[in-house]
Amino acid sequence: MIKYTPLLFAALSLNAAAAGYTGKANITKFSSQSGSGNFEIYGSWSNPDDCTASDKFVVGTHSTDTEQSQNSKYSTVLAAYMAQQTIELYVDGCNQFNQPIVKGIYVPGRN
Repeated sequence: MIKYTPLLFAALSLNAAAAGYTGKANITKFSSQSGSGNFEIYGSWSNPDDCTASDKFVVGTHSTDTEQSQNSKYSTVLAAYMAQQTIELYVDGCNQFNQPIVKGIYVPGRN
């Protein structure tokens, strides 16, 4: 088991490089897509996955998304937008339109 540990770490580090945090930014606007449960967030976040269409970040199309996670993400975005607070996104890949796919949304501390 011990001799396979470096191989395991190498495999995990390759997967981790495919996603990343965007840093903090304010939401300038967001929109929902009728009937799909997906929505888009607009703001000036960085683009760790180098998607070419990074003017909007798509939420709800990640393979791990559920209806419950979608509702939580939408609530987080709405609250942050209304309070004019920054959020940080965790993106994981690009969709078929080469827009960043949001896997997680975080509200940074107010320190």
